[in-house]
Amino acid sequence: MSRVKPWEEDGYQNAVAIVGMAGQFRSAPTLEHFWNLVCRGGEAIFRLDEVDLAAAGCPESVSGHPSFVPVTGQLDRAEGFDADFFGFTPADALDMDPQLRLLLQNAWHAFENAGMVPGDPRQGLVGVFTGAAPSLYWSFNLAPSALDHLGTGFNQRLITTDPGFFATWIAHKLDLRGPAFSLASACSTGLAVVASACQHLLDYSCDAALAAAASVFSPRGWGMWAETGGILSPDGHCRPFDAGANGTVMGEGVCSVVLKRLGDAIEQGDDVKAVIRGCAVNNDGARKVGYTAPSVAGQAEVIRMAQAAAGIAPDGVGYVETHGTGTILGDPIEFEGLCEAFGSMARRRSPCLLGSLKANFGHLNVAAGMASLIKTAHMLRDQRIPPLVNFSRPNQELKLDGSPFALAVSGGAWPEDLPRVAGISSFGFGGTNCHAVLE
Repeated sequence: MSRVKPWEEDGYQNAVAIVGMAGQFRSAPTLEHFWNLVCRGGEAIFRLDEVDLAAAGCPESVSGHPSFVPVTGQLDRAEGFDADFFGFTPADALDMDPQLRLLLQNAWHAFENAGMVPGDPRQGLVGVFTGAAPSLYWSFNLAPSALDHLGTGFNQRLITTDPGFFATWIAHKLDLRGPAFSLASACSTGLAVVASACQHLLDYSCDAALAAAASVFSPRGWGMWAETGGILSPDGHCRPFDAGANGTVMGEGVCSVVLKRLGDAIEQGDDVKAVIRGCAVNNDGARKVGYTAPSVAGQAEVIRMAQAAAGIAPDGVGYVETHGTGTILGDPIEFEGLCEAFGSMARRRSPCLLGSLKANFGHLNVAAGMASLIKTAHMLRDQRIPPLVNFSRPNQELKLDGSPFALAVSGGAWPEDLPRVAGISSFGFGGTNCHAVLE
């Protein structure tokens, strides 16, 4: 009679292992820099002066606008690319959206981190699932001369700048032969591509999967406009769940994870960073005041769905990496949705802690959810909870007293009385919500 393996027991048959990770962010060109910055409570938002704006070619009509805020969370270097390594000419590389260039390099680094050689047939079928922001590079750099390059030249530019082609470019250049396609669900895209990759692994469409997301935009180094009624912070700081929260800051990031079914990862001797116990994706539908507004019901529902998929009750979750935009409308609604999903404090030994990466790097748009996944994987592995930065006192709209939650203000070692299980929330304009449960 054969012995049942640990990962075949109840609750683990549908678990997925994170076996490789890579990322590049403002002030953090590697994940080592990223994790160090997060642990010390750093803020990777750079304030621009007149010299910076002039060097970036920012016109006075922009910098002189009453709503202009001279800050940026953009990557320090988005233009670097080893074209020859990936078989592109310098001219082709110049026409490529930087998001595709960086995704190709980042994907390679993620496979290196996983100890895998892309294209090795012994890896089996490897799927590719990507998300990227709309190509503003086309608008600011290529569109002015588009009419000079109609026909074949126009089409070549199109397929290297449209995010819909990015997954298949990676599959082509790295010789990956599983399913390959791009997804888009606005700000929840990064976590949604992970959920899609997990689904394809569990239905055996592939043996390993690369999930990757990028948000890199043009123009470079121009700062941002924080207009009244918008989501951007007029003082250039993101303060999730704080009484002084007045909006978010736009950041940039490129990140990738390599995934396998947990049993395969263990049997193959992979270095498992964290385990994804369950994911869920839904949409708010019409249950809100407008298309871009968040929904308590929709967010609570997707959290309950993910916990059910993971086989973990709310009192078995010790931390939630929230969407946490620091917006006046978004934070109270997210907190209410969490309370609805988690219920009362009755069955908990200690409150579940809440944090948000957006306080450190701003809102990474399409890449936000995957960056949160990478942060959470580091937290679980190192048994450490980073501090929630830019925090002074709770938003008065949050009913923390009597709730099952507390804010991870000071950070520190993962408390012994909290389960080493974490939830991750990512919500998008248009209402597509995603939640994942990791341990």
